[in-house]
Amino acid sequence: MSKLNELQRRHNKITYLRHSYQVCEGMLNVEYFFVLNPNVNFCHKVLFHCEEISAGALSNEQLNLLIFNLGMVELISYFKLSCPQIIEIFPYKISLDEEVFWKKLYLKGLGEFIFVNQIDVQKINDFSFVYHAHSEATKPLHFETDANKALIPVGGGKDSVVTLELSKKVSDLDRYLLMVSPIPAAIRCSLASGVEESKYVTVKRLIDPLLLKMNTEGYLNGHVPFSATIAFISLIASSFIKATHIVLSNEASANQCNIRYLDMNINHQYSKSVEFESDFRRYVARFICKNAFNYFSFLRLLSELEISALFAEMKDYHSEFLSCNRGGRADHWCGSCPKCLFVAVMVLPFISRREVQQIFGKDLLNDSDLSELLNSLAGFGEYKPLECVGTFEEVQHALLLMKEKYNKPSAPLVYNFFNQHKDLNVSESVVDKEERGRQHFLPPQFAALIS
Repeated sequence: MSKLNELQRRHNKITYLRHSYQVCEGMLNVEYFFVLNPNVNFCHKVLFHCEEISAGALSNEQLNLLIFNLGMVELISYFKLSCPQIIEIFPYKISLDEEVFWKKLYLKGLGEFIFVNQIDVQKINDFSFVYHAHSEATKPLHFETDANKALIPVGGGKDSVVTLELSKKVSDLDRYLLMVSPIPAAIRCSLASGVEESKYVTVKRLIDPLLLKMNTEGYLNGHVPFSATIAFISLIASSFIKATHIVLSNEASANQCNIRYLDMNINHQYSKSVEFESDFRRYVARFICKNAFNYFSFLRLLSELEISALFAEMKDYHSEFLSCNRGGRADHWCGSCPKCLFVAVMVLPFISRREVQQIFGKDLLNDSDLSELLNSLAGFGEYKPLECVGTFEEVQHALLLMKEKYNKPSAPLVYNFFNQHKDLNVSESVVDKEERGRQHFLPPQFAALIS
């Protein structure tokens, strides 16, 4: 019997039992109670802090609807322990159309988890929703928002920095910043943006320690669609501050999958893709509120190179940002992961090697141990690294821009790459224009700044 089969036999159902919340001045505390049968109880917490949160700002009906939907995506972290075949929901009964949205998000959002754990896709795809006999159906509600207000999630990387700076140019835009369990770089970039701290929404997610313990005991673990969690968190934050616009920093390259596995496209960045963005917008409009919220990515029409060129001019942030997931909490670039190398390759055409060395604390171009990783980023490995990195074409194009400057023995990383791939040639039209015709949702005042 496979590991997954054994886990599913032991734990064939997970229950979204209930949620509770407390609202007071400046704070919303939410608790979720999930049960993995038999009798494995979890309490997951999400804590919101913002000066504009107050009791009475939203009705109980509004809060319960928003909190329930966030709970459905938070449940994924606990579902993946054993991938049970039944998800039992007590707070509400959702429609068949809502089930379609959630089943797709669970499946595609767990794509990397499925691949890394070598799981049969159908073992995830075949789960069913069941409901408590007295559960009421969800229904969309009316929310008041202000079209001049925008909520901007800030993670501390270069992409959200570019959104922060470009959004300053949108006329009459009142900006609020969202930081979820922020790393130090996110706080530094927010402070550097000039947005007053009274307009920060900070959120802390507290995973039940039992989940972490079970991971060490052999239960399944892996990547979850964190940006989908951000999406539902942003709805709650926007409801309190009454912001119409939720302004993401997801670029066109988030649409490229990493590998094909068992007839499924595995995309580490699925919940940053146009596909998820479109699904989420439709879901919110149909099942939460028809016209109040406008969720979109400011950078969707830009390539990674265009974003990097803009970032190169934003020098106040060069010592503040950090994109490395391995070193983010410890506030340093690890200098050896796919994200570190990718960011370095993207910015090197636009800023000096010395400046890049100052950012990363080492000269990545002098590290020939990264040659295999560079090949993978450029499309010559077994698959695209499972990280938030750009397309193969964008990496190749960046390397071509660096060729004359760095194709020499003093920069062995690039030198070795071109010795292996002497005939490399990438058309700018493939790199920069391919995604521009894809569906996007930018309001005119935002699109005018990057068109």
